[in-house]
Amino acid sequence: MASDAEGPGGADAAIGSATERRLALIRSRILAVQPQGQDTDFFALGGDSLAVPRVRDAVLASFGVDVPLNSFYECPQPRQLATRVGIRTTDTIHRPWARRERGRPGDSTPFGASG
Repeated sequence: MASDAEGPGGADAAIGSATERRLALIRSRILAVQPQGQDTDFFALGGDSLAVPRVRDAVLASFGVDVPLNSFYECPQPRQLATRVGIRTTDTIHRPWARRERGRPGDSTPFGASG
């Protein structure tokens, strides 16, 4: 019987959806750790409140969706967070206007208004 605690890159690191694997790679890159399994807690790996916005930005760049910051606290495992990313991705696909573009520094024009 395989254990969830098989260490870095353990048996559970090879399973999961493509979204879960991408999320695990994102957080391992941000935290400078070896990729872990889909059920490994972000905060147990050394993640903290300063790393969360960096992971959020990487998720936005990778998936094109803006996941609320609280989702990273409520869903600290890639398997859990993948559900939120999937919901946001599906929501964006069905409602293209839901995709949130990040503003540029100094850009004070709200919602694309001209003037």
